[in-house]
Amino acid sequence: MGIGIQALNLTLTLYKDQLFDGFKSVIELGSQDISGTIPGLETVGVLSQALGIVPPKNPDAINPEWFYENIGFKKYNCIDMDGMHNALVFNLNEDLVSKYGFIEKYDLVTNHGTTEHCFNQYNAFRNIHNLCAKGGIMIHALPFQGYLNHGFFNYQPVFYYDLAAANNYQIIGIYLNIDASVGDISTYSDELMKFIKMDSDTTAALFVVMRKMNDQEFRIPYDEKYFPQEENQKINFTKTPVRYFPIDRFTIDPKKLANHISMTSLTGIYLNSIHIRYKGWIKGVIRGWKNRIRKI
Repeated sequence: MGIGIQALNLTLTLYKDQLFDGFKSVIELGSQDISGTIPGLETVGVLSQALGIVPPKNPDAINPEWFYENIGFKKYNCIDMDGMHNALVFNLNEDLVSKYGFIEKYDLVTNHGTTEHCFNQYNAFRNIHNLCAKGGIMIHALPFQGYLNHGFFNYQPVFYYDLAAANNYQIIGIYLNIDASVGDISTYSDELMKFIKMDSDTTAALFVVMRKMNDQEFRIPYDEKYFPQEENQKINFTKTPVRYFPIDRFTIDPKKLANHISMTSLTGIYLNSIHIRYKGWIKGVIRGWKNRIRKI
């Protein structure tokens, strides 16, 4: 598994916006690598520049633990059955408390493409809830549309809305990525999806940032479509991200990027361009596609 450039963009933004102030510990679901490099972009170089540090000479030292250490985290753990990167060898289909007696709490819990591979969704998300400290943040980066046979599940926005409602999570932001090879994530809204047409082979993911507001026991959400009056649906929360995602665009050659970006992704970016500050970059991508446009 890997932390892509979309997730790195988001994490750096949360860090720069001081949402991690006072945070010391992080645990990741999955033994992650730093990945997502595309031609023309040296990910570690960009990270080092963004963090104002010199990258380590040993390539093996360039990993998520190194990344989190350089944004202030003192303790890093991950969970994976493969045991890689010194992972805690736990099965996320099981309740970590009753099965392994694991009761540690963390300020940040990340789920970068892991729970879709777990069959027991109840235990997977209860584990995330139990791993997160009160006031801590949970980041989910999971399949939304496409990703044929990638895992057991794709996740709809309503999944996060109702999960937050049931457990009194604050939704800090929901962001959309179209085409996994592209680093863009834009503020998600249900209205936006009315204007984006995706082919069957197009991949889309949602990045969701939530804050755990209290230490109540994990509660199973009801689908608000069918049980709108259930008690756990009366908790107030917003479906609109409370913060705009100010993406710090990487310096990428638009012609090289054009070889990796789908026409559908370009359409989504263009329609959502009011959220993107770098109009010149968009124009460059469009120029690179002038002979590649196909009918949508």
